[in-house]
Amino acid sequence: MSQIIIANDLRTGEIVYFAQDRSWTDDLARAKRFDSEEDAVAVVESKEIAAFSNTVVGVEAIAVSGSTAADRPVSFRDVIRATGPTVREDLNRVLKRA
Repeated sequence: MSQIIIANDLRTGEIVYFAQDRSWTDDLARAKRFDSEEDAVAVVESKEIAAFSNTVVGVEAIAVSGSTAADRPVSFRDVIRATGPTVREDLNRVLKRA
């Protein structure tokens, strides 16, 4: 199962994903995919991610299913983090983009 790296942006509190270009993005489709949990965890624990300590917090690797833009977090907790609050549709990030 593929893995991605997720965190919270310290300025906005929004969920962000580690992208291919080694930046942070709020777009799940742009998240860098890792073939194994070990590869993703190695990046989470690397000096490269530590350099973002003034930008993001709560950096962790999570499992996703699907491929590329169809990826979806596996755990229910991470689905909620990716899409936004479940009680008010006006706050849902997925619906806002549509």
